[in-house]
Amino acid sequence: MKTKIMLCGALAALATFASFGADGFFRVRQKESGVWTFVDPDGKDFFLRAVDHVGGVDGEKKNGPINVDQVRERMAAWGFNTIGVRANSRQPMMVGMPWLCIIKLGATLGDTPDPERGLTLNLHVPATAMPNVFRKDFEEHAFRLARKLCAPLKDDRQLVGYCLDNELAFQGRNRGASGNWGLFEAARTKPETNSAHVALMEFLATKGYKSAENVPMPVREEFCRLVAHKYFDVLTRAVRAADPNHLILGCRFSAHYDWTEEEAGKFVDVITVNCYPPVDLDRGIVDPNAVRRIGRIHENGKKPVMVTEWSFPAADTGYKDAGPGVGQRFATQAQRTRATEIFARTMLAMPYLVGYSYFMWQDSPAGSREETNYGLLDRNGNPFPEITGMFARLHAPESLACARPDGADFANNGKTWRLTTADGLEMQGVIGGGENLFRTKFRGVDFGFAKVGMVLGTGAEAPKLREGFPVVFPRLSVVKDVRFETLDGWRKSLRLTGEGSCNDQKFEIIVRAILLEGPGKVRFEIVSIRNVGNVPLLGVRALLQHYPPFKKIVKSGRNIAPPAPDFPVWGKPSVAEITNEDGTAALRCVSGAKTLKSMCFSLDASGGLHPDVLFQPWCEEGRTGLKSLHLAPGETYRPASPMFDEVELKAK
Repeated sequence: MKTKIMLCGALAALATFASFGADGFFRVRQKESGVWTFVDPDGKDFFLRAVDHVGGVDGEKKNGPINVDQVRERMAAWGFNTIGVRANSRQPMMVGMPWLCIIKLGATLGDTPDPERGLTLNLHVPATAMPNVFRKDFEEHAFRLARKLCAPLKDDRQLVGYCLDNELAFQGRNRGASGNWGLFEAARTKPETNSAHVALMEFLATKGYKSAENVPMPVREEFCRLVAHKYFDVLTRAVRAADPNHLILGCRFSAHYDWTEEEAGKFVDVITVNCYPPVDLDRGIVDPNAVRRIGRIHENGKKPVMVTEWSFPAADTGYKDAGPGVGQRFATQAQRTRATEIFARTMLAMPYLVGYSYFMWQDSPAGSREETNYGLLDRNGNPFPEITGMFARLHAPESLACARPDGADFANNGKTWRLTTADGLEMQGVIGGGENLFRTKFRGVDFGFAKVGMVLGTGAEAPKLREGFPVVFPRLSVVKDVRFETLDGWRKSLRLTGEGSCNDQKFEIIVRAILLEGPGKVRFEIVSIRNVGNVPLLGVRALLQHYPPFKKIVKSGRNIAPPAPDFPVWGKPSVAEITNEDGTAALRCVSGAKTLKSMCFSLDASGGLHPDVLFQPWCEEGRTGLKSLHLAPGETYRPASPMFDEVELKAK
């Protein structure tokens, strides 16, 4: 029986689980595969790729005249398909280009020192404004402003939708002191006659409290939820009354809690968030906590998600960094570009993410509030070649098809299995027999079998692994199980379980093959090693071999590694690469420095070279010597940190 885990792009037109928006305008839907997507006015799937502040932070005021034709040409070359929010983004910038409109409806309702207008005062910087939703004419103001701002745009087919606001102060003031209930504090400290304070006391009375002092945290958070409920309820009704055709794209959360996301999900079409997560360049991953946080937004709100701000500045431009701006700083454009690609590919792989908007088009002028290297262009309008080139490659159709989560197809009939991806990667193998883990092909080039074995024994009994010499060691003799998994809620991987033996020693090893965010890239991780025999398993070392069918090796080497970043200090990986005679294919292996003893080339039985990646568990466990890791019958070893071999298959 064939089991479909993710559907290919050809199935995109099948029936949806949910759909929002008007026909003939942008809308969102969930496909049968579970993947969310925008749908453009012509009914085609549309992953939104926008840039904020196209033309400069304040348009012509500070960055000179905007050359619309040049902007259009550059956006097309770099694969961006939408104009993000701008300083004056209530007008389309260019004909035929989808765009986002931010109306700042709530902030506008609370932008004066009048204590009745704002629950928190709008200081005209992010995360300061929060309208007083309890003011008696709050709804009247909302409907009046929505008619003024949205009604003129209701027939614009290129408008994707409205962001209600930007980074409202759902945290109230002094987040550290008030925790998740800052809006409770904001209302509590208002004068007794203020409508927000009156509403708070009426709310507390329904809970049996006569005073706002010493109120338990759950009750304080329930009041904050009431504020969020009224905010989203009133503003979404106001916008839809003025313009029933376009999507409502949240309010670009910067401070977001379970209750804000849950309330937003009841009313908006897409939940938007501004997010600047840390990236580990050594491991090539986004901070797992940040990834889980984005997933939790979808889980709480039950709606698709869009990241409407994200960026990674670099320090090699010579700018005086303004400091307050968010974002992990990197030393060079190369590091900044790699971090940007890692997060972009992470977002592309999330099934509930429908788009992202990069911050921003051009670096701000000297002396501005955000004098930081956020831009795709420098202050003078010159593109940074590293990051713009990366986006051009990432946003190419075949790369996007692979990066999206419905770009993989897995079949398992209990005897054989097969995985294919949209960019041309194929992996297949057998279950229940045969020593190979799988055969790998990429874009028509056969890279041969990948095999896993063990180096067992101690002292003179231990097989030697040395460069240029044949090596004999026990391999997997039976592949017991292969399954397709989802890691961290979005990353796809194969989990392979196999058994092997050496004399009377028997072992079971589980390997995870993770599909990385790049064409032809797979990471192999040792998940566990278990002694399934009746005698101790001595001197365990795990070996992953790759057998490319190259008749003649024209390039080989050890530690062909890119320069280690100078700041921050990451570990330098070990890298080995081989190519075939006509240069049509290459196999590149990268292994983590903390867990790798060595990477070397050995000879197979026919005398051909292949790279071997040797994992010595006791290195990362702080042990020394070959005798240090012995497994008793039934004992399982699980690495304390990832033991990985990252393979990049290249076909010209």
